[in-house]
This record gives sequence, structure tokens and C-alpha cells, in this order.
Amino acid sequence: MREFSNREITWDHLILGLKKTTRDFLENVLQNIIDSIVVTDLNGRIIFFNRFSEELFRYRAEEVLGRHISILGAKRPNVLERIRQGKTFRGEIVLKTKDGRAFPARVVCVPIRDENNLPIGMVGVARDITEEKQQQKEREFLQRQLEELQRRLSQSSLYGDIVGTSEAMLKIYALMEKVAPLDCNVLIVGESGTGKELIARAIHDKSPRKDHPFVIADCALLSAGLLESELFGYEKGAFTGAYTRKRGYFEVANGGTLFLDEIGDLPLEVQGKLLRAVQERVIFRVGGVDPIKVDARIIAATNQDLEEKVKRKQFREDLYYRLSVVTIKVPPLRERKEDIPLLTTYFLNKYAARFGK
Repeated sequence: MREFSNREITWDHLILGLKKTTRDFLENVLQNIIDSIVVTDLNGRIIFFNRFSEELFRYRAEEVLGRHISILGAKRPNVLERIRQGKTFRGEIVLKTKDGRAFPARVVCVPIRDENNLPIGMVGVARDITEEKQQQKEREFLQRQLEELQRRLSQSSLYGDIVGTSEAMLKIYALMEKVAPLDCNVLIVGESGTGKELIARAIHDKSPRKDHPFVIADCALLSAGLLESELFGYEKGAFTGAYTRKRGYFEVANGGTLFLDEIGDLPLEVQGKLLRAVQERVIFRVGGVDPIKVDARIIAATNQDLEEKVKRKQFREDLYYRLSVVTIKVPPLRERKEDIPLLTTYFLNKYAARFGK
């Protein structure tokens, strides 16, 4: 293992041997560079914190100088260990601001060496890549939408991937045919794995909105705050990390269908805002004051008993009736066993074609 100097260093010690003009120039460059620059000793004690670091982490320099770098969320122990070994660290880590907001950052840390070429400290450069990650998610979202369009174009079955000729499924097909051309909200109820999303897609594909987006929002995956910003979008500066305006699912689905999966998990604090959007076809982005008109058909799905949740005050009654203009109840496979041979044949043919068998 390589040696390193264990003497304590300060920022003044590092620049002591420089001419005043050179020191002033160096500090001016480091203070005004558009990246976070943090300098520490080998124990992780912060000795320099530039202006952009103050903006990024919401700390004043005097609040962090002399404190351990872990205050910024940098808890990867291997970083300082690599620096002590004279090695550079490059990677993505999660940092945090003074108010506790975590954000992804691309980080480069290099050792500072003394006159004997031994490591005595570290210079860390960090850049917030929240926006980059968001753009990546949006690209993935657009890719999924493209795949959805390609799927619809290549779809040859009358009801897509819905398979079944039992009496229960024939009744569902008949109801789908009636409700598809009507611009009313639909609630699909059934256990997990019964094909609720497939039914929602089939209704959309047979509706006048079929040439517009079919957008999926999973209400069970996100917290109330995140779900609200995903559904309704947000304005630039609405909260820490909102560097650009973002359209929500309602705007993306404009003219098409918004599928609210697992609607039974929708937090109560979001239900009121969803009710207004459903009733008035108007939304407000998080942090926005201007009303935005939207035109999206709502198809919701749940595996829960919403009527029971309404009785327990866990789901708004007015929202329930707005969503369940038409209710489609999907039976589990155990209640339509006559469809098992057809499903078996369908999947055998599907995967045989996929794998060239």
C-alpha cells in the first residue's frame, strides 16, 4: 500500500507558496467555475467550498468549512481510500442538499500531492445530473410510446392480446364494444394478472381517440408529492431540482387516453386534484398559477374494493362515481377455466414464432 502524508492541511497552506496575483487568479477561477469544487484533507475535512457549491448544496461556505464531507451526502468510504492510495475516483454518487434533498451527481476526485509526491488532500468536482436523468427517462418514455404505436400498427387480433371465448369474456367483449365509442370514463376491476391493462388498451384502440396517445400512470409506485408532479407536471423552479418545465401525464395524454393503474392506491391528498381535473378538464402544474385545459379520457383500474374504501373514508365518494361511469369486472382465470386450452395454444404459437420454433 502506498504511503501518504498525515499532516493536517488548510487552504492557506496549499496556496502559501504562490504569488499573491497567482493566488487571487486561482481563487477567482475556482470560485466562478460552473461546477461544485470542494477541497478536503485526507480525513475528509472540508477546507475549500466554492460559490457554485453554495448554490448546489444550499450551504454557505462558513457552514461547512472544517466539517466532514459526509455532510454533503458523500458517504462512499472507498473515495477517500482511493485518494490516500494516490488514485483518482470517477463515478456517479448520490449527494444531498442542506434541506435533505438527494440528487444524483457525476463526481471526479483527484489527490493533492506534497513536494514528496505524497497525497495530502483531495479536490472533488461534482455536477448535478438530475436534468440529464430526467431527459433519459423522457427518452425512454418516448421509446415506450413508439413501441406502443408499433404494437398497434402490427396488431391483427380483434382484441389485441386478450384471449378467451368463455361466456364471461364474451360479455366483457360486448361491453367493450359498447363503451369504446363513448367518451365516458371507465373503471376496470379485477385481481392482479387478469388483464386490466389489456382491456384498457383495447378500448382505446377501438375508440375515436385511437390515433392519440395511450398513457399509463401507475398510482402505486410513487409518493403523493411525486405522483402529483407526474400527473400534472411542474413549472421551472417549483421545487428544488425543477430546472425545467415538465409536462405531466394529463398533458401528454391530451386527445388520447390516460390509464390510471392501481387507482385504489391514490393518496387522499391527490384525489381532490384528480377530481377537479376529471370534472373540469383543467389542471394546474405544480408551482403554476395558470389553468391548462386538457382533453383525456380516463380509464382507471384497481384490484381493490373501492366501494369498501369509500365507506372507510379512504377513497373519495365523488371521485369514485366520476371514475366508474361504466364498470367492467374482469374474472380471474380460475372462474373461466374453459379458456385455459385457448390460452395455452395462444402462448405456444406466440413464443414458437418469436424463437423460430
